[in-house]
Amino acid sequence: MQINRFPQSMPYNETVPGRPPLTEAPKSGARLAALRNTANLSQAQLAEAIGVPARSISFYERKAQSIPSHLVARLAKALEVSAEELLGLERPKPKGKRGPKSELEKRLEHLRTLPRGAQKRILDVVDAMLAQEDAKTS
Repeated sequence: MQINRFPQSMPYNETVPGRPPLTEAPKSGARLAALRNTANLSQAQLAEAIGVPARSISFYERKAQSIPSHLVARLAKALEVSAEELLGLERPKPKGKRGPKSELEKRLEHLRTLPRGAQKRILDVVDAMLAQEDAKTS
């Protein structure tokens, strides 16, 4: 008698590559797999990019409780994310355009184009006004 280790609700057929996992992937592995898929890389391509065997990527995605520290920087670079995002320490930043620049951002960009002396004089005025506002609130 053969025992079916996989519940009927788990879709598994010839169109699904690899074996289905017996347990849920650790959070770090699921995050690594999601980032790899977002970067449109296969496990083999990512492995080649960071100089490890492809089976290592599979292990990190499916079983390892954490990503080895010596690979974090290489993985982050290959996936074009920050190490913090790879490790789940920060939320991913939405890619794409953000809204139009604020008036303050436009003025600061203009300020950057001015000569250093003019920049210093303007910043002295801004600092004085900020100090005045701080004094009002305290």
